[in-house]
Amino acid sequence: MARAPRVSRPKASANHSALTDDDLKLVNYLDGQVIYNNARGYLATAEQARDWFLEDGKLDVCPRFCDVVADQDYAWRVLRQPKFISAVIDYANGFDGPKFDEAQTAKAQAILIRLSDGQPVDVILESDEENQTDLVMELAEGLFHYLHSGVIPEVEDEGDED
Repeated sequence: MARAPRVSRPKASANHSALTDDDLKLVNYLDGQVIYNNARGYLATAEQARDWFLEDGKLDVCPRFCDVVADQDYAWRVLRQPKFISAVIDYANGFDGPKFDEAQTAKAQAILIRLSDGQPVDVILESDEENQTDLVMELAEGLFHYLHSGVIPEVEDEGDED
């Protein structure tokens, strides 16, 4: 039986050499905090379905895979869409405070494209524009604060409480 080819994508077409080390730290923050949190709903559903099957042998209560991912697409493709990038920048420009100038807009676009290029091929996100509000808002907040203050949000360690 022939195996289906693994999902692939075009090689990165953007030149990321203009991004600084801090820009790449922001990309890592957005990937670890925003993208992971928005993809976690699917991961939790898949884990629950696995547990139901392994522990109880129940297939009838497991959601069908096609239903779980019905309105989702590959994260690298969602993040790379010019319409999506514009939505994030427009949302950031809607916050109280200064709007992005041309250089900041170009930097925001480069950061979002780098974030897209770094996504593993099997990560999925919501592709329906009406349901992307949380993703757009969280990406916009990170970009807004970074591009206006230069500060990368801190990641809180949940297990470091004494």
